[in-house]
Amino acid sequence: MKYLSINSQIAKPVFDVEDGTYNKTQIVQISFPGVGKFPIFYSTGFDIGFQKYWGPITIKETTTVRAYMVIGNQRSEEAKAEFVIEKNETSQKGNVVVIGGAEHCKEIHKKIIDLAGGPEHARIVFMPASSAEPYESGMDRFKRFSELGGLEIDYNKVPDDDRGEKDFSSILNESKFWILPGALIDDQNRPNVDESLWRTNGFKKEYAEKLRDGGYNTVFLSGGNQARYMKCLYYPDGTEGPVLSIIREIYEEKGGVIAGTSAGGAFLSRIMMLGGGSYGSMLDGVFYQDVIVHDYFDTYKPFKNRVWLGTGAGILNCNTITDTHFIARGRIGRLITACLYLKKQTGKNTVGIGVDEDTSAISYPDNWFEVVGASSVLVIDTSEAVLETAIEPGRFKANDIRVHYLEAGDRFHIDEASGSTSVEISKEHRLHPVEKADQNYCLCGDVFGRDRLKTWLYENFITSTAEDIVGFEIIDNLEDSSDSIFYYKDVDDERSFVTFKKYYDLAKYGSALVRFKKKEDTVNYQGFTSFHWWGENDRNYPNLEEISSPGYSTKNMYIDIMHLTLLNFPDLSDAYDMPLKSDYNDRPEVWQEMFRDNKRFRLGMTVIPLPDETLELQVFFFDYAYYDYDRNGRYSPPRLMERFESNYGGLKYDYDIIQIDEARNVKVFINDEEKGYTDVFGKFVFQTSDRFINIKVEHEYIHRKVELEMKNLMLPISEAVMKFTDRSY
Repeated sequence: MKYLSINSQIAKPVFDVEDGTYNKTQIVQISFPGVGKFPIFYSTGFDIGFQKYWGPITIKETTTVRAYMVIGNQRSEEAKAEFVIEKNETSQKGNVVVIGGAEHCKEIHKKIIDLAGGPEHARIVFMPASSAEPYESGMDRFKRFSELGGLEIDYNKVPDDDRGEKDFSSILNESKFWILPGALIDDQNRPNVDESLWRTNGFKKEYAEKLRDGGYNTVFLSGGNQARYMKCLYYPDGTEGPVLSIIREIYEEKGGVIAGTSAGGAFLSRIMMLGGGSYGSMLDGVFYQDVIVHDYFDTYKPFKNRVWLGTGAGILNCNTITDTHFIARGRIGRLITACLYLKKQTGKNTVGIGVDEDTSAISYPDNWFEVVGASSVLVIDTSEAVLETAIEPGRFKANDIRVHYLEAGDRFHIDEASGSTSVEISKEHRLHPVEKADQNYCLCGDVFGRDRLKTWLYENFITSTAEDIVGFEIIDNLEDSSDSIFYYKDVDDERSFVTFKKYYDLAKYGSALVRFKKKEDTVNYQGFTSFHWWGENDRNYPNLEEISSPGYSTKNMYIDIMHLTLLNFPDLSDAYDMPLKSDYNDRPEVWQEMFRDNKRFRLGMTVIPLPDETLELQVFFFDYAYYDYDRNGRYSPPRLMERFESNYGGLKYDYDIIQIDEARNVKVFINDEEKGYTDVFGKFVFQTSDRFINIKVEHEYIHRKVELEMKNLMLPISEAVMKFTDRSY
């Protein structure tokens, strides 16, 4: 600040740690020696500029700290302190454990304890900053580490609170499990303490020193909202506070374990996934904005339909981005979009690690990762991906995105220089696919739906001789998803000067198409996976249940993605509001069967350009319904998801169901000339030299003719949809 004149009468700032030689990281407070509060600026090196002082700073290596105080347009002389840091132990990196959320299985908790040296040596800090139930979530984790992982606790080392109950969040807690009191939200399960007052503890010297000196070798980050970690652990200018700095030291220098579940797992990567869904991200791309730490609030969601990315902790410091609840919430679309965006912006290959629920990906210092848990990890490798020019800003088209589907015991390696991946599969048996006459080809209209991807891939791709399968997204039918068939923008009403949301039917706006394909290096394996848990919602606690089921792993499958504009949807205006379900307790398969029996079987179609100007016409049956959680399932046109007061108590959400089936034996007309019929997969491949064509399809079903036309289609259509390459037939 060159415009400030130096006034020797202004007192210099004071360091609370004397300069000298130390054998451990120092946490230094800088203060004004007199009465009042004035801005202080500091620098941690002669070649580093001055920055505003917000709170205690962490000194990990030898340096000279300089500081001055500002009063009005004058500043003090510089105060200086030289800190020589000579640590006795040799630095070694530890492990990062990214957990996909909803983790209940024994294997994950036991693995973390083992990495920390076993039950006798593990000392765990639970960081609940992102949770809406900070203390309750900590005690739930304590139960799992002690009963599933074998952690032993001396309760005599845990002080009592004012109600005579053990207080694991006390700074006087000397046991092997400490809930570090840092959070934004008050835990309603603990009425005697307001946990929202913990919001500044991540910047307090006493908590950072306890974390440094308490012998802790494991830090577990809770789930919740990952943006809250930024608010609790970073100063307003984006520099990290002392608690996060010591957490980083535990991993980078002391060989400790840093684990995060759900939001905690997302926070660990250098670029953090903050929100958004697969469908919206593949249509509208990426919104990149760091969390505004000094002005963040939970309802701030600037990303609309896009995927929101921002800076994360970077503890998992290879070029990766993590995502959680991966298959359960259909997030492959948004992770692929994020990886392609980062590759385009940085010029470096970014590896996406999508971790499903009750599963973990564990990193080792040599950049190998191990899968542990009940479900799977998908690895997105963009090193060979070919990005094509986007139609509009923020929308991607890409070929040859390499994907590995991995389960417990499998390992993968990330080459830091190239960003490429390699895989070791734990299963011994190669899976030999079989030809399936009734396999689905292009019938998955909800490829990003809840738990959809795993089953769809296994039944139609992994165990099948099909060289590729195609799915697209029309709606994500999850009540808790960010994706919806309706796309909204804020629109200003000039008459009332009010901003309101105008909804657009995304069926007309476009769709996202995903093609999974095999190449010569694609290999599938089969075996069994097993894990132990207390059952769903811990219903069998304390009795452990062993689950063993067939499993599979695949290395080197490939994905092409595109924004699909040439998608002719059927007219749904004549759909009738017909009850399909009268009993809330009906099994899902009964509901689906009733839906199928009452379908109107409207035709939809799309045209996909193939190599050598060949065109593939995909024809499908399309139907829509909704289920309102109030004992009513109805067949109807698409609608907005609506909140309503259920007769059975509480606010509920309606949600929609679509179903798509391949349209076999559909008659195809091109320029009014009959050309043939679709095959068992609902496809018809043709060539034409015409500049404009009309396509009409018709089908006889239940004594009525169903027709659909696509008029004045202009060729070539590479401007509208991308060409998929390396396609095998």
